[in-house]
Amino acid sequence: MEEKSGYSEQTTATAKLKDILRKLLAAEDVVGMRDLKGELSAEEASKLGGSIAAAVEGVVLTALRDRDLAEEIAPVLFEKIEEGVTDPLPYKHFLQMLGYVHRLEIRGETQDPKEMFRAYAAVRKKMDLGDVEKRRAELKKELDEMLTKRSKGKHGKNSMFA
Repeated sequence: MEEKSGYSEQTTATAKLKDILRKLLAAEDVVGMRDLKGELSAEEASKLGGSIAAAVEGVVLTALRDRDLAEEIAPVLFEKIEEGVTDPLPYKHFLQMLGYVHRLEIRGETQDPKEMFRAYAAVRKKMDLGDVEKRRAELKKELDEMLTKRSKGKHGKNSMFA
């Protein structure tokens, strides 16, 4: 009898976390839209968005340890990716991590952790990772200089910057 009760409590907790996640993701969209409309200051949007992100991360971290929860929240994350207003990239990463850890099926495909190694090998084929940090610093400096010139109006007759 207690086992059934324990199962019921776990099911209830999973359902509650799924509902909380769905509401948090909707709240993130609301904050993003209110920010775009100018109804929130950048500071307010940032603080609220940061709080939402931390709470979402808590749910995802819990799901990394609980396959049942991962299976329940995966469709919620997928829905956010497909229909949300704000940047879907973090949710793609969360969904992918859950897929790898629990070997979940996402879009009809079971996630294989070996994919991570193949992806790394593909990146290494396309880019020299040996000096990538040096290259990033060089590019950042070049872009900073370019943006500084733009902001000072030193664009000449280039209609692209008119």
